[in-house]
Amino acid sequence: MRKITVLLAFITILATVGTAALAEQSAPASHALPSEISRFNIKDIYGRIIPAKQLEDWIIVYGFGNEKNAMTMVGWLKEITLAYPDTKGVMFVCIAETSKYPKVMGPMVRRVLKKEYEQELETLGKKLEEKGFKQEKPLDEKYIMIADTSGAYYNHFGIGDGKDDAHVFIFDGNHAPRAYFSEYSEEMKTTLASLLAEREEKQKFAAIQMSAKKKNIFRKYALIGAAVAAGVLLFD
Repeated sequence: MRKITVLLAFITILATVGTAALAEQSAPASHALPSEISRFNIKDIYGRIIPAKQLEDWIIVYGFGNEKNAMTMVGWLKEITLAYPDTKGVMFVCIAETSKYPKVMGPMVRRVLKKEYEQELETLGKKLEEKGFKQEKPLDEKYIMIADTSGAYYNHFGIGDGKDDAHVFIFDGNHAPRAYFSEYSEEMKTTLASLLAEREEKQKFAAIQMSAKKKNIFRKYALIGAAVAAGVLLFD
């Protein structure tokens, strides 16, 4: 009976984790960043795998949280999303820290995570519709949930000793870390805006280069054609 009570208490704690309001911060909350964090294959709570290679050129926002602060982190990501709701090539990866629970409880933990995840996506979808934005693809392809059952993801990002706080990392298309936050800041939005602007400029430059290349090719063919025509007339 005691085991059942403990399990029910565990489910209740995870399923009813509070929707803490965003803390208003006047000063930027950007912290020192690691120089490099290698790409990795992403495996979500449904077993879907996204190879690291497929994420090249994608802006990735990683959010970390556990049963105490996950909803705080999710709230931050919603703020970013609602500020830039129609962005493409941006992925949000939510990493839920569950390493303190024994492996035998893994299936139950995943069920609870899936339920919370699906509810949050449904709520976000409604808010986006209210703003007049319709998603071309399902939100679960843009917002990915990972269960960190061993703490490996936290360690990979150098925050293994920071499980009492929510964390957000923002990476550019080269997977270079550009910002890190352990408390809410409007700088999250400005960082994403800056990365989107950089990528747009890069795409414009690439388009100009491609256009110039095509013009040079057409000019080359025109010159060759003219030379051939002149040769035919000369020997005619």
